[in-house]
Amino acid sequence: MEACSLLVENVSVMRDFETIEKNMDLAVEDYRKLCGKERSMEEAQQEWKSAVKTVEDYICSLSFEVEENIHQQLFEIQKHLQEYQGALREYEEAQQAKQEFEDQVDMEKLDQMSREGAGDSVEEIADQMKEVLEEMDASNTAIMEYDKQLEKLREERDLVSEKEEQLEALREDYAKTKQQYHLIEQTKFLLEQAKDSFISKYQTPVLDGFKKYCRLFVGGEAQNYHLDAKMQLTVDELGMQRKITGLSTGYRDFLGICMRMALIEAMYPQEKPFIIFDDPFVSLDDEKMKGAMRLLDAIASEYQIIYFTCHGSRQA
Repeated sequence: MEACSLLVENVSVMRDFETIEKNMDLAVEDYRKLCGKERSMEEAQQEWKSAVKTVEDYICSLSFEVEENIHQQLFEIQKHLQEYQGALREYEEAQQAKQEFEDQVDMEKLDQMSREGAGDSVEEIADQMKEVLEEMDASNTAIMEYDKQLEKLREERDLVSEKEEQLEALREDYAKTKQQYHLIEQTKFLLEQAKDSFISKYQTPVLDGFKKYCRLFVGGEAQNYHLDAKMQLTVDELGMQRKITGLSTGYRDFLGICMRMALIEAMYPQEKPFIIFDDPFVSLDDEKMKGAMRLLDAIASEYQIIYFTCHGSRQA
């Protein structure tokens, strides 16, 4: 029973290593998403700065100096516009009163009376009134222009307010994601340490054990096999390290048996668990079966083996 628990523990360690690798991939993906959010926040900041710059340029075009509190300055401009609109209403009322006066009074008779009594004083007053009316017309035109400008400033102010709200939301999101990023970065660092520790502890003994069992099988050296940083078996082929997926099914089965035996040997250097072989050589031809039997005999000299097979040609 103790040997069974050791075998289960061996499988659990391998699964933990796969889980660690998956967690590292997820951490990298989260890091990329954080970078994307950071770029979005920077773009929003640039849009906000551009909107503020537009408002400042417009205020300068009105011959005003940009104040520190732009919102308050826009409010003051709106207040002046309201004052202009009040003056315009008073002007329109004066215009209406003047028209009503002219409708009620006989202007020709009044003009004759003025020539007889006051000489040119009425004409002078009329000229002055004309000048006042021209000035009022100019003021009215200026007020209308200011009204258009103020409406445009209101729209730009609303745009700035909207950008400020977006920026604040992005800042809050950035603070949260930044904290998550630091946690992920620390997790990645710890996982890499755990991975390096695992590899440094098991990579060399596992590779040595694999080559030992491989020699027993093929009856020669096995120098062209290596373990990469992910504890994956590779083989030298045309000057490059390649995965063993391109090998035949029987050859992959034999390499898998050697690899499992190397892991058992590296993880249980003291106690020797019993090992169950459930028809592991079904894909081997007769020639390779000789090497498989040599390997089985060598393993049986150190470990208790339970060997199952369903064909007479595979009997030990």
